[in-house]
Amino acid sequence: MADVSDAAILDTITAVRRDDFDTDWVAIGYEGKDKLVVKGSGSGGHSELMDFLKDDEVYFCLLRLLDGDQESRRVKFIEITYVGEGVSGIRRGRVGVHSGSIKPLLGQCNTFVTADNKKECKLAIILKKLKIAGGADYDTGSNASGYKSKASSQMKSALAAYQQKETEGNVKSVVYVTSALPSTTPVDLGGRKMVAPPTEARKNIKDNVNDTGKFRGKSATISYASRPGAVFSKTKAKPAVMKRKPSITSKPSVASKPPPKAEKSKVVEKPK
Repeated sequence: MADVSDAAILDTITAVRRDDFDTDWVAIGYEGKDKLVVKGSGSGGHSELMDFLKDDEVYFCLLRLLDGDQESRRVKFIEITYVGEGVSGIRRGRVGVHSGSIKPLLGQCNTFVTADNKKECKLAIILKKLKIAGGADYDTGSNASGYKSKASSQMKSALAAYQQKETEGNVKSVVYVTSALPSTTPVDLGGRKMVAPPTEARKNIKDNVNDTGKFRGKSATISYASRPGAVFSKTKAKPAVMKRKPSITSKPSVASKPPPKAEKSKVVEKPK
């Protein structure tokens, strides 16, 4: 949510809505990341507001206009959310979130306009929106003989506007990689919990080619190097023979003991 604690915001909006005040527009913008303040106000109407807006700023505006014909003139209020074409993507993302904080203060409006440039909030567009919102856009005179669809021309104009906006954008052209990609991606593993020392972790960013030499003779399968200069042996590595060391506490084998000598039986004579 945005910070709308500035007392001047509500005071200026009240002045725009009151008929006994000459102020007919107010522009509310950012001071910092989250705080909204009054950036400008005046009594010069739509033209003065358009001259005030900047292409690299965000504004929440309230405009008062007189609309109608000779028979009836009525006051209309228009809410304009202006996000200039030079505004970054991060700041654009905050507009939708912070609009919920400022809209209740702007009050009820007859119509609203969301624009990226001054062409999208021209006076003719605003008056057309007011006419449609008022329910008086029947157009029975020009279409009395039949209605002709303008969908095709609208699609063409929309495509032309989109292509024009692409050329005016601040995103540079795409640069494609024409060389071969490395076999490994350099990543600094320093600072992570591991058994290896930090010096070993940083070796990965010094060279983007695998050190195949350290695997030579240790693999049981035949492999060939993917780059010139690295040669593998085609012979299988001999398996290491593990010699078992005699245990200190091991007892000698029973078979190694000499057999016990047989004792001679003694003859005991009975007395006569």
